[in-house]
Amino acid sequence: ASFEQKELTLESLVEFCREPSLMIDLYTNYDCDEQCTNLFETLCKFLSKNAFPINDGSSLNALHLLSLEGLLAVLNSIEKRFCDGRAALKRLESETELEGGDKGESLRERKQRKKKLMLGVEKFNKKPREGLEYLQGTGLLSQPLQPRQTAEFLKNTRGLNKEVVGEYLGGRTE
Repeated sequence: ASFEQKELTLESLVEFCREPSLMIDLYTNYDCDEQCTNLFETLCKFLSKNAFPINDGSSLNALHLLSLEGLLAVLNSIEKRFCDGRAALKRLESETELEGGDKGESLRERKQRKKKLMLGVEKFNKKPREGLEYLQGTGLLSQPLQPRQTAEFLKNTRGLNKEVVGEYLGGRTE
């Protein structure tokens, strides 16, 4: 893509970052959902990575400045959203209870659960037995493993290597 196209795309992204509800919604609906990618985190990492020139002697350009502006817009959006104080946070957490899940599960708890699950997936993809043991240790899977729960995990968990799942189900040793 040309420099102008990159600049136009980044300008649009910065405009999205200026929307307080969008930033919170990205975090709530993607980063805290086990079945979704960490969209807010990815956005912030992208902006951070591109906010400053690489140590190759290049100088600041419009893309660097736009990325920095985007980071500041994210921070301003968060500040605007929560400027009402703790009442806004309590209202947000009550709005984001999981349907069919634990009542009152906070965003922090959902994010921690997702991190544990993703670490378990990573471990499973390397050594299935160790991954399952880790997930049992964190309470995400029951001890002993229940067939239906294990099947749901293997079928529906995002990020599992299907080849490793097949080898595990086929009984191949690690």
